[in-house]
Amino acid sequence: MDTRELEQIREHLEASYQEKLDALEAEHKQDLEAYERLWRAMAGNGNKAMPAGHLRGPHVRSLHEAVKAVIPYAQGKFDINVIIRLILERHPEIKTPINPTSVSGILRSLEKNGELKLAKRGAGKRPSIYQVPRGNVHPKSLGRNSE
Repeated sequence: MDTRELEQIREHLEASYQEKLDALEAEHKQDLEAYERLWRAMAGNGNKAMPAGHLRGPHVRSLHEAVKAVIPYAQGKFDINVIIRLILERHPEIKTPINPTSVSGILRSLEKNGELKLAKRGAGKRPSIYQVPRGNVHPKSLGRNSE
């Protein structure tokens, strides 16, 4: 076997790994969505046993932790408005109003560290658009190790 053949095997293994990882992530998102639909349906039927805040994530101590905790729930590409909405839904313990400049700074630092990819740079009042880079979908990489 020569170096070229070994490189082809490595590329095939990486592509196979990525396909499996993408499929697992898609299945996990579908499971979460089904779970949340079920909770909403139960609440709509007047179920008194529904706990308040059933869509909330684990308690977080800072805005930075909250941003990292909600990123996995953002679908595809997202901006600060999506992140703020998710924080308000899932982490009411975070002091409001949430400062968009602070969230923007956190997203920029995550992008600088490689945890997020800048899909489109914002300008003026138009926010930047981010996405999770391929290969960086492991829950621990985005602060979900406590869920």
